[in-house]
Amino acid sequence: DLPPELAALSVPPLLLQPIVENSIKHGLEPKVEGGRITVRARCTAHLLTLEVLDTGVGMAASVHRSASTAEADSGFGLAQVRERLTTAYGPAATIKIVANYPTGTGTAITFPCESSQK
Repeated sequence: DLPPELAALSVPPLLLQPIVENSIKHGLEPKVEGGRITVRARCTAHLLTLEVLDTGVGMAASVHRSASTAEADSGFGLAQVRERLTTAYGPAATIKIVANYPTGTGTAITFPCESSQK
């Protein structure tokens, strides 16, 4: 889901691919009946948010991680995404991984809209 006004924005390469791969591998593959992955973008208050939401097996409802924690750094793909964000945007960028209710996982990557228009 990409609003037309955001289509021209540039983003660092390989931000979404590892997140989508994680959704497939850890969320949908273990779920016999399959599921759905939604990728969407929005820009509010000069911040671009890219979201990957899946309806896979999900995580415990109490789990909430961000890329600044050791837990989120444990996967190679997420560590690479965090490094790209830090290099490009410093502390202005965030990545959050949360339970997607009623099932699945949601990942939100946020960084300044203006900086992404290089």
